[in-house]
Amino acid sequence: MDIGSEIGERGWGQGCLLHDADLRALVAAEGFDCHEGAVAIVVSQSCDLANRDLESEPFAEVIIGQRVATCSHDLLYGKHPRRLHLPIQCNEGGTLTLDLVPWQRRQIRRELLAGWVPADNHYLLRDDIAILTAWLAQRYVRSALPDSFNDLIAQKRKKWKKIRKKLSGHVSGLFVELNPSGELAPDQRYSVNLLALVPVVHKASLGEVQADVQRLSDLMKELGMEVNTAAKAEDDISYAVVRRMTRFPLEYLSLRGEPFDPLPAEFDI
Repeated sequence: MDIGSEIGERGWGQGCLLHDADLRALVAAEGFDCHEGAVAIVVSQSCDLANRDLESEPFAEVIIGQRVATCSHDLLYGKHPRRLHLPIQCNEGGTLTLDLVPWQRRQIRRELLAGWVPADNHYLLRDDIAILTAWLAQRYVRSALPDSFNDLIAQKRKKWKKIRKKLSGHVSGLFVELNPSGELAPDQRYSVNLLALVPVVHKASLGEVQADVQRLSDLMKELGMEVNTAAKAEDDISYAVVRRMTRFPLEYLSLRGEPFDPLPAEFDI
C-alpha cells in the first residue's frame, strides 16, 4: 500500500485535528513553540495528503492555535487578516474557540500521519474549514487599497475604531469598490460601493448588519465620499459582483501602523 492510501485509510483530510498526545510528541521531536492546551489542525489540501509519492509531496502543513475562553466577533469569518477565532465542535456537545495566527503554521513529515489517526473528540464543520483556508489564502491574494483612500480614513481613526467595534459579528465579509480605483487627483473624490455579506444561517440579522454598515457609510460621507451600501446574504449575491470588488479588512489601517488588536499574551513570544 502506498503512503497516500495509508494516510487516507487513517481518515486524514483537510481540517482534521491532531490528538493532543500526537501534538505533544511532535513538539518534543521537532522543537516547536507550543503552549499547553494548544490544538493543531491539518490545513494541507486532502489530495496532497493522499498523494502516493512521498518524494514529490514530503510534508503536510498544520496550524497550531490556542484555546481561548471567549470569542471575539471582530475575529470571526476571517475579517481580521492577522488573527482568526474559529469554533471547534465538541462531540459531547457545544464548541470551544481557537485563536489562530497565520505564522503558527508548521510543516510535518507526511509519513507521520500514516501512524496516527485524527482526533475523535473535536472536529471542524465544513463551513469553518472553508473559512480557515480562505483566511490563510488572503495572506497572499488580498488586494491593497489606494493610499489616498487609506489616508482619508486615517483622518477619522478614532471614529473608525468605534464603528468597527459595533459592527455585527454576523458579517462574513465586507467588500468595497472604488471609483476611481486608484489614487485621487486633486479635483477628484471617491465614489464607493460598500457590500456586507452575511452567512445564510444569519439572514435574520440583515437589518442589524445594514444599520452597522450605514455607520461606516456615514463616516465616509463625512470625508467627502459618495457611498452606496448594501447588506446581502451570501446566497443572494453573485460571485461576479464579489469578484470585481476588494475585500475590505476591517483593521486594514493597521497594515500601515500599530495593530488594532495586539496578539494575546500566549503568542507574544
